[in-house]
Amino acid sequence: MTTMVRKNVIRGHVDSASIHGVMAALGYQKIDQLPSWTLWSAAEVTSALINDPMFEVAPGPGPYAGDYGLMDHTMRSLAPIVSHSRPANSWLSKAENSVKKWAGRYPLIVKKAYDKVKEDQSFAGWLDYVVKNFLVEHSATLIGLFNPGFIPQLAVILNCSEKELRVVWNRSCDLKQVEEWSKKRPDTDDFRLAIDAYVIAALLRGRYHEYVSEAAGLQIIHHPLRYAILPAKKESIEFPLTNTEKYFVSIILAGALSEKKVEDRISLWASNVIEAKKAVITGRIDLSHKDSNSIAESLAVDAAKCLDLRIYSRLTTTVFDALSSVLVSGLVSFVLFAWHVTPWIGLPVGPGSTAAIRHMTAKGLGDRAASLLYQRRARLRDLARAVPGRITGRWC
Repeated sequence: MTTMVRKNVIRGHVDSASIHGVMAALGYQKIDQLPSWTLWSAAEVTSALINDPMFEVAPGPGPYAGDYGLMDHTMRSLAPIVSHSRPANSWLSKAENSVKKWAGRYPLIVKKAYDKVKEDQSFAGWLDYVVKNFLVEHSATLIGLFNPGFIPQLAVILNCSEKELRVVWNRSCDLKQVEEWSKKRPDTDDFRLAIDAYVIAALLRGRYHEYVSEAAGLQIIHHPLRYAILPAKKESIEFPLTNTEKYFVSIILAGALSEKKVEDRISLWASNVIEAKKAVITGRIDLSHKDSNSIAESLAVDAAKCLDLRIYSRLTTTVFDALSSVLVSGLVSFVLFAWHVTPWIGLPVGPGSTAAIRHMTAKGLGDRAASLLYQRRARLRDLARAVPGRITGRWC
Protein backbone atom coordinates (compact mmCIF):
# COMPACT_ATOMS: atom_id res chain seq x y z
CA MET A 1 0.00 0.00 0.00
CA THR A 2 1.33 3.44 -0.89
CA THR A 3 1.92 5.89 1.92
CA MET A 4 1.54 9.62 1.67
CA VAL A 5 4.32 11.97 2.56
CA ARG A 6 2.45 13.32 5.59
CA LYS A 7 3.41 13.31 9.25
CA ASN A 8 -0.11 13.03 10.59
CA VAL A 9 -3.30 11.29 9.68
CA ILE A 10 -6.40 13.39 9.14
CA ARG A 11 -9.29 13.19 11.57
CA GLY A 12 -12.84 13.37 10.30
CA HIS A 13 -16.11 14.47 11.87
CA VAL A 14 -19.71 13.55 11.17
CA ASP A 15 -21.90 16.58 11.87
CA SER A 16 -24.90 16.43 14.20
CA ALA A 17 -27.36 16.93 11.34
CA SER A 18 -26.06 13.70 9.76
CA ILE A 19 -26.44 11.86 13.06
CA HIS A 20 -30.03 13.09 13.09
CA GLY A 21 -30.27 11.58 9.61
CA VAL A 22 -29.33 8.17 11.01
CA MET A 23 -31.81 8.60 13.85
CA ALA A 24 -34.53 9.44 11.34
CA ALA A 25 -33.69 6.44 9.15
CA LEU A 26 -34.02 4.16 12.16
CA GLY A 27 -37.37 5.73 13.02
CA TYR A 28 -39.22 4.70 9.87
CA GLN A 29 -41.20 1.49 9.70
CA LYS A 30 -40.54 0.77 6.02
CA ILE A 31 -37.42 1.31 3.93
CA ASP A 32 -39.34 2.66 0.95
CA GLN A 33 -40.68 5.51 3.11
CA LEU A 34 -37.24 7.05 3.64
CA PRO A 35 -36.50 10.33 1.84
CA SER A 36 -33.29 10.03 -0.18
CA TRP A 37 -31.47 12.44 2.14
CA THR A 38 -32.28 10.21 5.11
CA LEU A 39 -31.09 7.03 3.43
CA TRP A 40 -27.94 8.78 2.23
CA SER A 41 -27.13 10.03 5.73
CA ALA A 42 -27.63 6.61 7.30
CA ALA A 43 -25.49 4.82 4.72
CA GLU A 44 -22.72 7.43 4.53
CA VAL A 45 -22.39 7.90 8.29
CA THR A 46 -22.34 4.15 8.90
CA SER A 47 -19.75 3.62 6.13
CA ALA A 48 -17.48 6.43 7.28
CA LEU A 49 -17.53 5.50 10.96
CA ILE A 50 -16.83 1.83 10.26
CA ASN A 51 -14.29 2.02 7.46
CA ASP A 52 -12.24 5.13 8.22
CA PRO A 53 -10.28 4.64 11.46
CA MET A 54 -10.02 8.39 12.06
CA PHE A 55 -13.68 9.32 11.60
CA GLU A 56 -15.59 10.28 14.73
CA VAL A 57 -18.86 11.89 15.69
CA ALA A 58 -18.49 15.64 16.16
CA PRO A 59 -18.84 16.72 19.79
CA GLY A 60 -22.11 18.38 20.66
CA PRO A 61 -22.60 22.05 21.44
CA GLY A 62 -22.33 21.26 25.14
CA PRO A 63 -22.17 18.34 27.58
CA TYR A 64 -24.77 15.75 26.66
CA ALA A 65 -25.49 14.66 30.25
CA GLY A 66 -28.30 17.17 30.53
CA ASP A 67 -29.47 17.24 26.95
CA TYR A 68 -32.86 16.34 25.67
CA GLY A 69 -34.47 13.29 24.15
CA LEU A 70 -33.28 10.89 21.52
CA MET A 71 -30.09 12.80 20.68
CA ASP A 72 -28.92 12.37 24.25
CA HIS A 73 -29.53 8.62 23.98
CA THR A 74 -27.74 8.49 20.62
CA MET A 75 -24.66 10.36 21.80
CA ARG A 76 -24.43 8.20 24.89
CA SER A 77 -24.63 5.08 22.72
CA LEU A 78 -21.88 6.42 20.46
CA ALA A 79 -19.70 7.66 23.34
CA PRO A 80 -16.57 5.60 22.44
CA ILE A 81 -16.40 7.25 19.01
CA VAL A 82 -17.52 10.77 19.91
CA SER A 83 -14.62 13.19 19.50
CA HIS A 84 -13.17 14.66 22.68
CA SER A 85 -11.31 17.39 20.85
CA ARG A 86 -13.01 20.75 20.43
CA PRO A 87 -11.84 23.42 18.01
CA ALA A 88 -10.22 26.48 19.52
CA ASN A 89 -12.61 29.23 20.62
CA SER A 90 -10.86 31.62 18.25
CA TRP A 91 -11.75 29.37 15.30
CA LEU A 92 -15.37 29.15 16.42
CA SER A 93 -15.65 32.90 16.81
CA LYS A 94 -13.99 33.57 13.46
CA ALA A 95 -16.24 31.04 11.70
CA GLU A 96 -19.40 32.56 13.17
CA ASN A 97 -18.34 36.06 12.17
CA SER A 98 -17.48 34.85 8.67
CA VAL A 99 -20.93 33.28 8.25
CA LYS A 100 -22.67 36.42 9.47
CA LYS A 101 -20.60 38.60 7.17
CA TRP A 102 -21.16 36.35 4.16
CA ALA A 103 -24.91 35.96 4.75
CA GLY A 104 -25.29 39.69 5.33
CA ARG A 105 -23.46 40.45 2.09
CA TYR A 106 -25.20 37.81 -0.03
CA PRO A 107 -28.76 37.36 1.28
CA LEU A 108 -30.06 36.57 -2.20
CA ILE A 109 -27.62 33.68 -2.55
CA VAL A 110 -28.86 32.27 0.76
CA LYS A 111 -32.48 32.73 -0.37
CA LYS A 112 -31.75 30.93 -3.65
CA ALA A 113 -30.08 28.10 -1.74
CA TYR A 114 -33.16 27.78 0.45
CA ASP A 115 -35.43 27.77 -2.59
CA LYS A 116 -33.27 25.06 -4.16
CA VAL A 117 -33.48 22.99 -1.00
CA LYS A 118 -37.27 23.30 -0.89
CA GLU A 119 -37.51 22.09 -4.49
CA ASP A 120 -35.62 18.87 -3.72
CA GLN A 121 -37.85 15.79 -3.68
CA SER A 122 -36.47 14.84 -0.25
CA PHE A 123 -37.33 18.13 1.44
CA ALA A 124 -41.00 17.61 2.27
CA GLY A 125 -40.41 14.17 3.80
CA TRP A 126 -37.33 15.35 5.67
CA LEU A 127 -39.12 18.40 7.12
CA ASP A 128 -42.23 16.41 8.04
CA TYR A 129 -40.15 13.97 10.09
CA VAL A 130 -38.07 16.73 11.69
CA VAL A 131 -41.11 18.77 12.77
CA LYS A 132 -42.79 15.71 14.22
CA ASN A 133 -39.81 14.17 15.98
CA PHE A 134 -36.93 16.62 16.49
CA LEU A 135 -38.37 20.11 16.88
CA VAL A 136 -38.76 20.08 20.67
CA GLU A 137 -35.39 18.39 21.14
CA HIS A 138 -33.70 20.98 18.95
CA SER A 139 -35.19 23.87 20.91
CA ALA A 140 -34.23 22.30 24.23
CA THR A 141 -30.68 21.50 23.15
CA LEU A 142 -29.75 24.70 21.31
CA ILE A 143 -32.13 27.14 23.05
CA GLY A 144 -34.64 28.05 20.40
CA LEU A 145 -35.27 26.86 16.86
CA PHE A 146 -32.66 29.11 15.28
CA ASN A 147 -29.54 31.00 16.31
CA PRO A 148 -30.40 34.38 17.81
CA GLY A 149 -27.03 35.66 16.58
CA PHE A 150 -28.25 35.14 13.00
CA ILE A 151 -31.40 37.24 13.47
CA PRO A 152 -30.10 40.34 11.59
CA GLN A 153 -29.16 38.21 8.58
CA LEU A 154 -32.29 36.03 8.74
CA ALA A 155 -34.53 39.10 8.87
CA VAL A 156 -33.10 40.37 5.57
CA ILE A 157 -33.27 36.93 3.94
CA LEU A 158 -36.89 36.40 5.08
CA ASN A 159 -37.95 39.99 4.41
CA CYS A 160 -39.22 40.65 7.93
CA SER A 161 -38.18 42.91 10.79
CA GLU A 162 -35.61 41.89 13.37
CA LYS A 163 -38.17 42.67 16.09
CA GLU A 164 -40.70 40.28 14.54
CA LEU A 165 -38.11 37.55 14.22
CA ARG A 166 -36.91 37.99 17.80
CA VAL A 167 -40.48 37.60 19.05
CA VAL A 168 -40.72 34.31 17.13
CA TRP A 169 -37.35 33.18 18.49
CA ASN A 170 -38.52 33.88 22.05
CA ARG A 171 -41.61 31.78 21.41
CA SER A 172 -39.45 29.01 19.99
CA CYS A 173 -37.57 28.83 23.31
CA ASP A 174 -40.82 27.81 25.05
CA LEU A 175 -40.89 24.00 24.84
CA LYS A 176 -44.65 23.87 25.38
CA GLN A 177 -45.12 26.23 22.45
CA VAL A 178 -42.75 24.21 20.27
CA GLU A 179 -44.52 20.99 21.22
CA GLU A 180 -47.83 22.54 20.19
CA TRP A 181 -46.32 23.64 16.88
CA SER A 182 -44.93 20.13 16.39
CA LYS A 183 -48.29 18.46 17.00
CA LYS A 184 -50.71 20.92 15.39
CA ARG A 185 -48.58 22.60 12.69
CA PRO A 186 -50.88 25.64 12.73
CA ASP A 187 -51.54 27.73 9.65
CA THR A 188 -50.10 30.84 11.28
CA ASP A 189 -47.49 33.41 10.30
CA ASP A 190 -45.35 32.81 13.39
CA PHE A 191 -45.13 29.05 12.82
CA ARG A 192 -44.24 29.50 9.15
CA LEU A 193 -41.62 32.11 10.03
CA ALA A 194 -40.19 29.88 12.76
CA ILE A 195 -39.81 26.95 10.34
CA ASP A 196 -38.30 29.11 7.58
CA ALA A 197 -35.79 30.53 10.06
CA TYR A 198 -35.12 27.05 11.45
CA VAL A 199 -34.18 25.63 8.04
CA ILE A 200 -32.14 28.63 6.89
CA ALA A 201 -30.24 28.66 10.20
CA ALA A 202 -29.51 24.96 9.68
CA LEU A 203 -28.07 25.84 6.27
CA LEU A 204 -25.93 28.62 7.72
CA ARG A 205 -24.65 26.32 10.45
CA GLY A 206 -23.46 23.99 7.71
CA ARG A 207 -21.28 26.76 6.36
CA TYR A 208 -20.17 27.52 9.93
CA HIS A 209 -19.09 23.90 10.48
CA GLU A 210 -17.31 24.04 7.12
CA TYR A 211 -15.23 27.05 8.20
CA VAL A 212 -14.42 25.48 11.58
CA SER A 213 -13.33 22.21 9.96
CA GLU A 214 -11.13 24.05 7.49
CA ALA A 215 -9.45 26.02 10.28
CA ALA A 216 -8.97 22.87 12.35
CA GLY A 217 -7.61 20.83 9.43
CA LEU A 218 -10.40 18.25 9.63
CA GLN A 219 -12.48 16.29 7.16
CA ILE A 220 -16.24 16.63 7.57
CA ILE A 221 -19.39 14.91 6.37
CA HIS A 222 -22.45 17.18 6.10
CA HIS A 223 -26.12 16.32 5.88
CA PRO A 224 -27.29 16.58 2.22
CA LEU A 225 -29.62 19.41 3.24
CA ARG A 226 -26.56 21.64 3.52
CA TYR A 227 -24.98 20.92 0.14
CA ALA A 228 -26.78 23.85 -1.52
CA ILE A 229 -25.08 26.48 0.63
CA LEU A 230 -21.54 25.15 0.92
CA PRO A 231 -18.66 26.89 -0.91
CA ALA A 232 -17.77 25.46 -4.31
CA LYS A 233 -14.57 23.40 -4.38
CA LYS A 234 -12.82 22.37 -7.59
CA GLU A 235 -10.19 19.89 -6.41
CA SER A 236 -11.52 16.44 -5.54
CA ILE A 237 -10.67 12.77 -5.42
CA GLU A 238 -12.96 9.75 -5.15
CA PHE A 239 -12.78 6.85 -2.72
CA PRO A 240 -14.99 4.04 -4.07
CA LEU A 241 -16.83 1.78 -1.67
CA THR A 242 -16.31 -1.93 -2.20
CA ASN A 243 -19.35 -4.09 -2.79
CA THR A 244 -18.48 -5.98 0.40
CA GLU A 245 -18.49 -2.75 2.42
CA LYS A 246 -21.91 -1.89 1.05
CA TYR A 247 -23.36 -5.30 1.93
CA PHE A 248 -21.83 -5.02 5.39
CA VAL A 249 -23.40 -1.59 5.95
CA SER A 250 -26.73 -3.04 4.82
CA ILE A 251 -26.39 -5.77 7.44
CA ILE A 252 -25.71 -3.19 10.18
CA LEU A 253 -28.70 -1.03 9.23
CA ALA A 254 -31.09 -3.92 8.60
CA GLY A 255 -30.08 -5.51 11.90
CA ALA A 256 -30.89 -2.30 13.77
CA LEU A 257 -34.27 -2.08 12.05
CA SER A 258 -35.15 -5.52 13.39
CA GLU A 259 -35.73 -3.93 16.80
CA LYS A 260 -39.19 -2.52 17.53
CA LYS A 261 -38.35 0.61 19.55
CA VAL A 262 -36.35 3.48 18.05
CA GLU A 263 -34.15 3.70 21.15
CA ASP A 264 -33.28 0.01 20.85
CA ARG A 265 -32.58 0.39 17.14
CA ILE A 266 -30.16 3.22 17.82
CA SER A 267 -28.45 1.29 20.62
CA LEU A 268 -28.00 -1.78 18.42
CA TRP A 269 -26.78 0.28 15.44
CA ALA A 270 -24.26 2.17 17.58
CA SER A 271 -22.99 -0.99 19.29
CA ASN A 272 -22.46 -2.79 15.97
CA VAL A 273 -20.79 0.24 14.38
CA ILE A 274 -18.35 0.52 17.28
CA GLU A 275 -17.50 -3.20 17.19
CA ALA A 276 -17.11 -3.18 13.41
CA LYS A 277 -14.86 -0.12 13.54
CA LYS A 278 -12.55 -1.88 16.02
CA ALA A 279 -12.43 -4.92 13.75
CA VAL A 280 -11.55 -2.88 10.65
CA ILE A 281 -8.78 -1.07 12.54
CA THR A 282 -7.27 -4.34 13.78
CA GLY A 283 -7.78 -6.17 10.47
CA ARG A 284 -10.06 -8.86 11.92
CA ILE A 285 -12.49 -8.66 8.98
CA ASP A 286 -12.00 -8.47 5.23
CA LEU A 287 -14.28 -6.06 3.37
CA SER A 288 -12.29 -5.92 0.14
CA HIS A 289 -13.96 -5.68 -3.26
CA LYS A 290 -15.03 -8.91 -4.98
CA ASP A 291 -15.71 -9.48 -8.64
CA SER A 292 -18.96 -11.22 -7.77
CA ASN A 293 -21.66 -9.51 -5.69
CA SER A 294 -22.76 -12.89 -4.33
CA ILE A 295 -19.24 -13.52 -3.03
CA ALA A 296 -19.15 -10.01 -1.56
CA GLU A 297 -22.46 -10.62 0.20
CA SER A 298 -21.22 -13.90 1.66
CA LEU A 299 -18.01 -12.23 2.81
CA ALA A 300 -20.02 -9.46 4.54
CA VAL A 301 -22.20 -12.03 6.30
CA ASP A 302 -19.09 -13.95 7.40
CA ALA A 303 -17.64 -10.70 8.79
CA ALA A 304 -20.80 -10.07 10.83
CA LYS A 305 -20.69 -13.65 12.16
CA CYS A 306 -16.98 -13.35 12.95
CA LEU A 307 -17.70 -10.34 15.15
CA ASP A 308 -20.77 -11.97 16.67
CA LEU A 309 -22.70 -8.82 15.94
CA ARG A 310 -26.11 -8.56 17.55
CA ILE A 311 -28.29 -8.80 14.46
CA TYR A 312 -30.93 -11.23 15.73
CA SER A 313 -33.05 -13.76 13.88
CA ARG A 314 -35.74 -11.12 13.41
CA LEU A 315 -33.59 -9.60 10.68
CA THR A 316 -35.82 -10.14 7.66
CA THR A 317 -34.54 -10.95 4.23
CA THR A 318 -36.84 -8.32 2.78
CA VAL A 319 -35.27 -5.43 4.72
CA PHE A 320 -31.71 -6.53 3.97
CA ASP A 321 -32.47 -7.15 0.29
CA ALA A 322 -34.07 -3.72 -0.07
CA LEU A 323 -31.18 -1.93 1.58
CA SER A 324 -28.40 -3.83 -0.13
CA SER A 325 -30.07 -3.42 -3.52
CA VAL A 326 -30.12 0.36 -3.12
CA LEU A 327 -26.66 0.65 -1.62
CA VAL A 328 -24.80 -1.73 -3.93
CA SER A 329 -26.22 -0.14 -7.05
CA GLY A 330 -26.56 3.43 -5.79
CA LEU A 331 -23.71 4.45 -3.45
CA VAL A 332 -20.67 4.72 -5.68
CA SER A 333 -18.02 6.52 -3.66
CA PHE A 334 -17.05 9.18 -1.18
CA VAL A 335 -15.76 12.34 -2.84
CA LEU A 336 -13.20 14.38 -0.91
CA PHE A 337 -13.12 18.08 -1.81
CA ALA A 338 -9.87 19.56 -0.51
CA TRP A 339 -9.99 22.84 1.39
CA HIS A 340 -6.99 24.03 -0.60
CA VAL A 341 -5.45 23.14 -3.96
CA THR A 342 -2.92 20.42 -3.22
CA PRO A 343 -0.90 17.68 -4.92
CA TRP A 344 -2.42 14.35 -3.89
CA ILE A 345 1.01 12.78 -3.33
CA GLY A 346 1.23 9.01 -3.12
CA LEU A 347 -2.50 8.37 -2.85
CA PRO A 348 -4.11 5.69 -5.01
CA VAL A 349 -6.99 7.15 -6.96
CA GLY A 350 -10.32 5.82 -8.14
CA PRO A 351 -12.65 6.50 -11.06
CA GLY A 352 -13.52 10.14 -11.55
CA SER A 353 -10.41 11.56 -9.89
CA THR A 354 -9.16 13.46 -12.93
CA ALA A 355 -8.11 16.55 -10.99
CA ALA A 356 -6.03 14.50 -8.62
CA ILE A 357 -4.38 12.61 -11.47
CA ARG A 358 -3.43 15.82 -13.23
CA HIS A 359 -1.91 17.17 -10.02
CA MET A 360 0.15 14.04 -9.46
CA THR A 361 1.38 13.62 -13.00
CA ALA A 362 1.03 17.09 -14.51
CA LYS A 363 -0.62 15.24 -17.41
CA GLY A 364 -4.09 14.37 -18.58
CA LEU A 365 -5.89 11.04 -18.51
CA GLY A 366 -4.65 10.11 -21.96
CA ASP A 367 -1.12 9.65 -20.69
CA ARG A 368 0.00 6.10 -19.87
CA ALA A 369 1.37 7.06 -16.45
CA ALA A 370 -1.91 8.67 -15.52
CA SER A 371 -3.79 5.60 -16.73
CA LEU A 372 -1.75 3.37 -14.45
CA LEU A 373 -2.58 5.60 -11.49
CA TYR A 374 -6.21 5.64 -12.54
CA GLN A 375 -6.41 1.87 -12.25
CA ARG A 376 -5.33 1.84 -8.61
CA ARG A 377 -8.39 2.02 -6.40
CA ALA A 378 -8.46 4.07 -3.23
CA ARG A 379 -10.31 2.68 -0.23
CA LEU A 380 -12.26 4.46 2.50
CA ARG A 381 -9.49 3.63 4.95
CA ASP A 382 -7.21 5.80 2.78
CA LEU A 383 -9.22 8.92 3.65
CA ALA A 384 -7.19 9.34 6.83
CA ARG A 385 -4.03 9.53 4.72
CA ALA A 386 -5.43 12.16 2.39
CA VAL A 387 -5.94 15.86 3.07
CA PRO A 388 -8.44 17.92 5.07
CA GLY A 389 -11.67 18.65 3.23
CA ARG A 390 -15.38 18.13 2.76
CA ILE A 391 -16.66 14.62 2.04
CA THR A 392 -19.89 13.86 0.18
CA GLY A 393 -21.37 10.63 -1.06
CA ARG A 394 -21.78 10.12 -4.79
CA TRP A 395 -24.97 8.27 -5.68
CA CYS A 396 -26.12 7.15 -9.09
